[in-house]
Amino acid sequence: MDIRIAIVLCCFLLNLKAQEKILISENDGIRIYETYLTLNSTGNIFPTLYNEGLIYASNHNSSNYKLFYSNLKSESQKFKIGKKYNLGAVAIFNNDIYFTGVTKKLSSFGTNNFTIYKGEIIDFKVKDVVQLPICSLDFSYTYPAISKDGTKMTVVSNDKGYLHLLELKLTRRYFI
Repeated sequence: MDIRIAIVLCCFLLNLKAQEKILISENDGIRIYETYLTLNSTGNIFPTLYNEGLIYASNHNSSNYKLFYSNLKSESQKFKIGKKYNLGAVAIFNNDIYFTGVTKKLSSFGTNNFTIYKGEIIDFKVKDVVQLPICSLDFSYTYPAISKDGTKMTVVSNDKGYLHLLELKLTRRYFI
């Protein structure tokens, strides 16, 4: 009898650590699940689908946002992106990742602005990071979102003197 209780208790504890998705709500084709990720962290924002899981930003137990990957069943792992990542959402198409960072060079006004960087995901690390050539040092570009087919990207910019959405189109290797 005691062995059965121990086995049930172990199964229960293992299920908490690597739980299955629990459906919370379903409406018009949208399903909301409770997962390991939502139950065990605060400060998690901007989830992006990648490799049968999510890449998301989190400032849990930190004042700075960092990227993490979760398969939604077990503990998240840090996603190595380097020092250029600063805030907000990432956009992923195939193995290309686009993210917001701060420019190292000063604008003509003597300030640093936000810009969009592109890198390649290799073994959960971001390599070959470059700034998109469309991003001017005098303006900020943030929160990239990419179309399903990877040919268009929308970013938030202040290049007209006010915040607005800027649509970029893919030509060869970069967005313009």
